[in-house]
Amino acid sequence: MAPMQTRISPRVVLAVLILLYAGVALRAAWVCDDAYISLRTVDNFVHGYGLTWNPPERVQAYTHPLWLFLMIPFYAVTGEAFHTTILLGLALSVLAVVWLGRKSASSFGMAMLAVGALALSKAFGDYSTAGLENPLTHLLLVIFLARYFREGNRTPRDLFALSLLTALAALTRLDTLLFYLPPLLVALVEAVRSQSPSHGTDLHSHNTRPRLRVLGALAAGMAPLILWELFSLFYYGFPFPNTAYAKLNTGIPAGALAAQGLHYFWHTIRFDPVTMLLILGGLLAPLITRQRRHWPVVAGILLYLLYILRIGGDFMGGRFFTAPLFVAVVLLVRISRPRIGYLVPAGIVLLAVGLAPRLAPLLQSPAERAQRTLIHADGIADEQAYYATEGYTLFKPKRVPGKPKIFGEDQGRALRDQGASVVLEGAVGILGFHAGPNVHIVDNYGLADPLLARLPALTFDPSAAVHKPHDNNWRIGHFLRTIPQGYLQTLMSGRNNMRDERLGAYHEKLALVTGGPLWSGARLAEIWRFNTGAYRDAFDPRRYTEPVRIPLAHLAAGPEEDDAGRTARALRVSFNGLHVALPGTTHAPLLQVRLDGHDKYLVVYYQDEDIVAVQPLAPRMPDAPTLIRAGVEVPPQAIRQGYDRLGFFPMRGDGFCAVGSIRLIDQP
Repeated sequence: MAPMQTRISPRVVLAVLILLYAGVALRAAWVCDDAYISLRTVDNFVHGYGLTWNPPERVQAYTHPLWLFLMIPFYAVTGEAFHTTILLGLALSVLAVVWLGRKSASSFGMAMLAVGALALSKAFGDYSTAGLENPLTHLLLVIFLARYFREGNRTPRDLFALSLLTALAALTRLDTLLFYLPPLLVALVEAVRSQSPSHGTDLHSHNTRPRLRVLGALAAGMAPLILWELFSLFYYGFPFPNTAYAKLNTGIPAGALAAQGLHYFWHTIRFDPVTMLLILGGLLAPLITRQRRHWPVVAGILLYLLYILRIGGDFMGGRFFTAPLFVAVVLLVRISRPRIGYLVPAGIVLLAVGLAPRLAPLLQSPAERAQRTLIHADGIADEQAYYATEGYTLFKPKRVPGKPKIFGEDQGRALRDQGASVVLEGAVGILGFHAGPNVHIVDNYGLADPLLARLPALTFDPSAAVHKPHDNNWRIGHFLRTIPQGYLQTLMSGRNNMRDERLGAYHEKLALVTGGPLWSGARLAEIWRFNTGAYRDAFDPRRYTEPVRIPLAHLAAGPEEDDAGRTARALRVSFNGLHVALPGTTHAPLLQVRLDGHDKYLVVYYQDEDIVAVQPLAPRMPDAPTLIRAGVEVPPQAIRQGYDRLGFFPMRGDGFCAVGSIRLIDQP
């Protein structure tokens, strides 16, 4: 008797791979601080405070209205943020992968290869949860592409569905429109042609009724986006999120942002090569196989990659690459009858790279990832591992000694219990959520503050004199602002206490927009003025970017300075820096300074307003209780040419920088 042969169904293998992917995502499941910024708005809405961040001030501190509205009913039922957000993101992620495998793939073999590859992607596994909008973005993309690639004539109904999905995607994250616009434009042209009497050969037909039907379908599909923008303009006073004004209004040169964007690409190539290989494969496959139908989708990927480069990427390693990765995988699985000579080597390469030691998410525990460098010199971080160190993952590893402690939960509850009214903080998501609606939180980065978002960022760009391309004092996604004198007192008292009269007048008008009666005629008039550029020159932005200037005598070491470096003259230094004017030109070869040992600095030597030399200074002593003494050897060119002013610019560290004293030493 012949032995029985069992054949495993491809459907079973695909189901197992989907479960494997779900296990990888569940193992890494986490919620980041940025997600809690949105969750504070969710909590406020559920408890009757409206779509606000600091009630009653109306400020859009989130970028994803559709994701926010999706979270609201689930949070309203559970009353719990952490697990609810994780499970919602995971459910959408699994649904997107199932849709990819069942609806988009040309065969079960391609579907299995794609799902297995996604399980090997570190970025895709990390941002299948995290509390961000990525899972919803992926699901909308795969549904849109499945509709776009359907066979047959393009009808107005079909165009309506495509434009509706485009609108929903824009409401999830506005910049993802770049993926949708090229294929949507092609679909529009196809729909016009399919409605023409000559069956698609004449775009200039005199019969306009079919074209009007097509354009009507397009407009009807885009209606949710149009209605939201009108609502946003009325309710918040502005068409775009406050975070967009905070992150795009920085004053950083485009070249510096592009250089940072290259670092973002390189970071993913180094630590998540599977993601970049899949994106590259998705770009090349339609060109090699000459599938012209796919080329508009390729154009969308390229536009989005250029956008990532243009904005400098993100501080969350891999986050912005999950959407182009998913679109690229959709293109790969649509290859019909792939040659086995290409398919097998591709699978072997992906397995070899994806299962390599120190790269594979399948093989790493959260504790192992947390042992590595979490935030790199270019400001890009392994955010999932960072949050794992403090238990913001579903499966909490033991805290790693010496790793950063996430600031927020305990401090937020303390502020709520103390009844604090106005506080100034940096990382405000977890803290703000737990502080509750009665604590008005001003964040240094302006993400949720309408006035600070419209001030220029505090940056110093010594690109002409510094040899390291990322040796700057700003971190992507974290652009500090000066807190104007009197601003916190104004928020606490409700009266204008601003020292800068022009900025104070500007703030009064802005406060009317964000806090005045919704239907007030004066408020509606101010909304018009703000959005038509009437207040473009309302105040002098240079007052909030120029370094503080003081004479050397103010920082001269005195008898009140003790051995630990404590001194009454210590000055807090913002990221716009500190300029110390010397009594005259000096050629002193040595400096002795006391400064905060938790940070890295850039020392700039000036002579007659010109930069003579630039010198990184990193006296980093993480356990230093206060200021430490640092001896500085002055660069030879500064000794030779002389210098009459010193600049100190914080570069990296905890952000609380201080200079205590400075002494010039003429002899070595």
